[in-house]
Parts: sequence; C-alpha cells; structure tokens
Amino acid sequence: TAAPAVDPRLDPKTPEWMESFDRFGAALLDRAQTTDDDGAYEGTLRICSHAAAGFMDAGRVLETLGVVRMLLAQRKGLVTASDARRRVHQEAVSLLLDPGRLPGLLDGLEDCDCDERAARFEIVAAHGAAAVPHLVELLVERLHQTSARREVVAALELVGQEAGPGLVDALREHGKRWNRITSIIGLVGRLRYRDAETAVADFLRHPQQSVREEALTSLFH
Repeated sequence: TAAPAVDPRLDPKTPEWMESFDRFGAALLDRAQTTDDDGAYEGTLRICSHAAAGFMDAGRVLETLGVVRMLLAQRKGLVTASDARRRVHQEAVSLLLDPGRLPGLLDGLEDCDCDERAARFEIVAAHGAAAVPHLVELLVERLHQTSARREVVAALELVGQEAGPGLVDALREHGKRWNRITSIIGLVGRLRYRDAETAVADFLRHPQQSVREEALTSLFH
C-alpha cells in the first residue's frame, strides 16, 4: 500500500505535532478557544489545524473531529474578532476543510465502524455546499443499504440551507430514478428550502403513490 500523499501546505513540524497531540491536544484546543492574545491564537490554531490535517490525510479521521468542531463553533464569535484572528481562522478552515479531501473522506465507508463513519459524515457536512454533489452521488449511485442512505441524508441535513441548490439540481437531474431520490424530496421540505417547491411539485404527478405522498408532505413542511 502506497503511503498517503503529504500536503505541501503542512508545516514541516506537523509529524511532531501529531505525535504529541494525544498528550497536549485538549490543552491546545482549550487555549484556542479562550486566549485573548492574537499571537497565541495564531500559533495554537496552526498547530491544531496542521496536526488535524495530517491525521486526516493519514486516514485517522476520529483524531480530526475535535479540531473541526472547534473551528465551526468559533465562526459566530469571529464577527467581532480582529482582522488578524479572522484571517488565521480562515486559513485553518481552508487547510482542513479543503474540498479536495472530500473524495478521501467518503472512500471506503463500507469498511468503517459506526464511530468513524459518523465522524466522516460530520466532517463532510462541515464542508457545506461543496459536499452536496459528493453526498448526492452516494445516494444515487453508490449506496444501497437503507441504514447507509439514512446517514447520507442526515449529513445533508447537517449542511442545512446551503445544501438547497445542489439538492434541487439532483431532483432535476435524477428525477426519473425516483427510488433513489425520494429521500431528497422529503429533505428539501424538512430544510424548508422554498426554492425547491417547483421541482418538488413536479413529483405530484408521479405514477408512484409513495413519491406523490412524499412530494405532498414536503410541500406542506
């Protein structure tokens, strides 16, 4: 098996940071969330995000999850933060939630245990709209088990309103494959994505009663 490719953006110290993250990771995450010093924030976030990216590239996804959650939790507070802090945060997000990592996160899901699969879907959802085509492909082309498909729908629900345009595209592109996209009809309703109403209304004339009922339920959310 070939060794995973090393992201050229990673700091040369990343392997060292990964090795010590088990001991110091919790303290670093705490400092990234509590320090008022922009310099300390930059240094701490660099270590956390580069170590997490290294873990992700090595397939150690569970060790990445804490950093991803921390970055997402900080977004609202950055509205009043300094320009320097916002820049550092955006650099960390761009490194860790690079859309180029999505195929790797979704590869081999069938071989993952429940915890790792849940972590992968949570991180995929954190990519926002960029994740939608990849998740739709899983629903339409790759996954057949009901439980696995439910996990994909849950991930799309985590993306929220951002998923709306991509889901409407999926309804229009794959409308004839009703058994593969019925869950998307229901999802746009639960998301209350109003721009989907025209696409959903088309399914009110579908020959399958279950599809018509799903479309009607979706429109009345």
